[in-house]
Order: sequence, then structure tokens, then C-alpha cells
Amino acid sequence: WIPFWERYGISKIVGLDITAVSVSSLQKKFPQFKFIQGDVCSESFFSQEETFDIVTVFDVLFHIVNDTDFHHAVSNLSRLVRRGGWVLIIDGFGENPYGPFHHEYHRTYQQYVNELSRTGLQPAHVEPIFFAMTTPICVSNNEWGQFVSKSIGTMLRIIALAASRQPLAKLNHLIGF
Repeated sequence: WIPFWERYGISKIVGLDITAVSVSSLQKKFPQFKFIQGDVCSESFFSQEETFDIVTVFDVLFHIVNDTDFHHAVSNLSRLVRRGGWVLIIDGFGENPYGPFHHEYHRTYQQYVNELSRTGLQPAHVEPIFFAMTTPICVSNNEWGQFVSKSIGTMLRIIALAASRQPLAKLNHLIGF
């Protein structure tokens, strides 16, 4: 996402990732920006005086399976965004929750609305973007849903095969960057 923001003239980017390997890789690739290793669930990962016009949380929150940690993460996001700013979230927002599992819990749109409202944030717009990387629970039972489910199965087999051939940290960078 860094090149995307650069194309739109964003000159100050502060990135947060829970893994040291991602922070190190990003810092080498984009030395003009700041990257911090930290946990969005922790209250100590940011300066409370520093706020941002745009806070992005892309494919992150569904990895927080503990509801208390999720509560802390959303609270932190609300403190990071400047008044009048935007928090952009990518998640599945299914009609039914999916999980929690070991590393994944897709909450419903209503669960998000409730949590965001508690912090003073409110949804402004929802755009469906997960069409191939979604959980089977999020797709309908029509022909398109069946196609997506089969595509997901194929994609997961390819990812599993790739993961068996190289370290997962490296695979994460291949998928994510």
C-alpha cells in the first residue's frame, strides 16, 4: 500500500506491523518513511499527541481473535485518527461471524458498528472488495458463491504448496507486498 499512498502525494507515512521482519523489510524498501514494530492492541505503541488524517487497518483486525484485544485495538484507532479524519478498515463484514479460530475471527458488520460507536467513530461507507479472498461463510449459495468457494480452495492449495517450499515469513512478503 505504500506505493499507492505515494502516488496520491502522501508525504508522511508511519507504518505499524507486529513482526520485526516486516518492519525491517519496509524500512529498507521505503527509508523516507517511519515503520514501527508494535501491537495495535497495546496502548503503548503510539504517542498520544500524534494523530493522523488517515489510519488504515487493512487485513489486520480479523486476526485479533480475543474480544478484549479487539476492543483495545478499535480504541487505539479512534485515538490515532485526527478529528474529521478517516479510519479505513478492510475485513469481511459478513452477515454471520466466522470464528474465532486460532488466528482469525471475521466479525459482522453490526459487531463493527457497535465497537466503532463506542469509541465515537461511525461507518461512512462500506464497499464490497473481498470476492476471491473471503471465507466461505461470507459468500452466498448461488452460482457465484460456489465459484468463489472453489476459487478459495484452489488459492489455499497454492498457498499451502508455496508455504511448504519456503519460509512463511518470506511467503508473507510475497503475498503482501
